[in-house]
Amino acid sequence: MADAKEMRDRLAAEPSEVWTRTILKPLYEFKLRHWFYPLIAAHQGWAVILHEGGVIPKEDAARIFGALSDLKTAGPAALGEFNPAFEYFYLHVERFLTERAGEEVIGNLNLGRTRPEPLSRMHTRGRLLDTADGIIAFRTTLQEMAARYRDTVMPFYTHLQHAQPTTFGHYLLAIADNLARDFGRLKAAYANVNENTLGCGALAGSALPIDRDRLSALLGFEKTRENTLDSVAGVDHMVDCAAMLANMMQTMSRLAMDIDVWASLEFDMVDFADEFSGTSSLMPQKKNPYVCEYVRARAGHVIGDLTAVLAVAHNTFFQDTEDICIEVLPPTWRAFDTADTALELMGAFLATVTPKPEVMLERAAKGFSTATALADLIHAQRRLSYRTAHRIVGRTVMAAVQAGKTALEVTSEMVDAAARDVTAEPLGLAPEDIRRALDPAHFVQTHKVKGAPASEVMAGMLAEREQTLKGDTAWVAGKRGGLDNAKKTLDDTIRQIIG
Repeated sequence: MADAKEMRDRLAAEPSEVWTRTILKPLYEFKLRHWFYPLIAAHQGWAVILHEGGVIPKEDAARIFGALSDLKTAGPAALGEFNPAFEYFYLHVERFLTERAGEEVIGNLNLGRTRPEPLSRMHTRGRLLDTADGIIAFRTTLQEMAARYRDTVMPFYTHLQHAQPTTFGHYLLAIADNLARDFGRLKAAYANVNENTLGCGALAGSALPIDRDRLSALLGFEKTRENTLDSVAGVDHMVDCAAMLANMMQTMSRLAMDIDVWASLEFDMVDFADEFSGTSSLMPQKKNPYVCEYVRARAGHVIGDLTAVLAVAHNTFFQDTEDICIEVLPPTWRAFDTADTALELMGAFLATVTPKPEVMLERAAKGFSTATALADLIHAQRRLSYRTAHRIVGRTVMAAVQAGKTALEVTSEMVDAAARDVTAEPLGLAPEDIRRALDPAHFVQTHKVKGAPASEVMAGMLAEREQTLKGDTAWVAGKRGGLDNAKKTLDDTIRQIIG
């Protein structure tokens, strides 16, 4: 049986107590949680290609498979607490296998072996698919609500000032579209993560007849990371994951901010369920949207985790180091935990958010968010340049504000007065044309260019997004199916070798 002394032949001393307590033991526990089953699969795949390459005989391969089967059945608890005599997670696994199959057999599992192995990639691709499920669920909620409220007119803002009217459904679909692009970034991250690095040796590959592509297929990898040095030194796949999650969370944070503001008494445009509210121990009137605050704060956590990944990786050698093969993992996987929770929480909360259509429409009508439509009317009926029309409307709005009037109270006389200031001539627009131009519902339904909020345009976008959502759902199912098929192929191959 291998022991610490035998594994540290190059070193004259045992690991120090502080090194063991602060690094080796926590790392063992971390890897035991995340790498146990991936390492079993990697050992199985490696034994297969060693046998198929003629490196080890069938009898040895069968004994390795038997020991691995015992370990898998026994589960992580079989490795027990951290034992300083075996120093690393790999050696704890090797000890278990050696006790069952002997060192002369198990020791050969290290022939040409990669360190680090793609165990973090095998774990991370599962995390990506779980997050993909969460994004799909949240987009489904957003799109269903967008369909329900596609004709609910509301004012919208630039720089938090009234800009132009849109609909609540149009807004929600915009958020869904952002999440759809995040899904695209997730797919790109998955492609980078799901590249096999096993077989690259320490950096220069192996002199043994190892079929790396065959190994990739057995372990469910869609591609082999070709350059063996890149295989051990690359860390961009973890940066991709953390960046995708941070990008997604900043959109979630902005959504939370909007809902938080719109639920305030001053805006009073939406409400949300009591089940997602908190109150005050002092102020009995309070109904606080704490979910929005938590999601915004958690977005900060994920952005911080991305920063941690980049900070850890940015100043390391381009080679195998603990920085890039271990230390980037906790912040990345912590970001997955945080983002997955936020997706579930915000999706459940948002489903209870209800707009107040009458308030929204009144706010859109009283403000001057339809001013561009009045400028368009002037251009269309009097053939003035848009810049001139813009000046006339600007002066009209200024006069209305100074007189304490809303957009609903703008008259043709007010427009004529502004026009005389700009062109020395009145426009003589019909009062009904002015009213229609300033009507937010009319504004929305006349804006029919691609992507605009008009109801018929929204209907087309929603139908298209539904198909995209189905395609993304099928993509996740396909990736999971590919991993299941690879596992079946590996199991079948092992059975054939064992006979």
